[in-house]
Amino acid sequence: MKTSEGTGGGSVDAHYVLYIFPFSLYSIMARFTATLGATYHSLPGPPTPRIELKLVNLHTDEEMEEEYLLQVNPKGQVPAMSSSALPATLTDSLDISYWLANEHYPGLLPDTHRSEIEELLGELHAIQAQSLSVKKVREGYDVEFPNPKLEEHLARDDISERYREALKYKKE
Repeated sequence: MKTSEGTGGGSVDAHYVLYIFPFSLYSIMARFTATLGATYHSLPGPPTPRIELKLVNLHTDEEMEEEYLLQVNPKGQVPAMSSSALPATLTDSLDISYWLANEHYPGLLPDTHRSEIEELLGELHAIQAQSLSVKKVREGYDVEFPNPKLEEHLARDDISERYREALKYKKE
């Protein structure tokens, strides 16, 4: 991959893989940053990165597959973004948004409004998605979502120890 210094030191031929689930609020926020940046970015700097979308189907538990947990996101969540242009896979929607803005779309974070935008982004990304789908959650009440599929995977005796540890980490 050829690299050259741009406004944020991004790669000229940056190719990213954004792992998403279309009904995930956090995936939607990361995709929105990428779309908004590509559509409205007009500052000189690195060219628009190529972002390949990869579906991680949460309805069929693809986020618990060994390859995803061990090679993409040990949290077993979406979104995640990987690239050889990144020091490590990004596994948080806010981190993904900041990376794209700082490295490829600096017009999304103009200096004159940066602190206000960062504050609002922090608040937006702090929304707990589970609270959007659980009715009448009382304040201070932790809701647990048991995952029978995860327990099934952990009960298997034909999985690697490394995968077992990744599943335990996801469970926690």
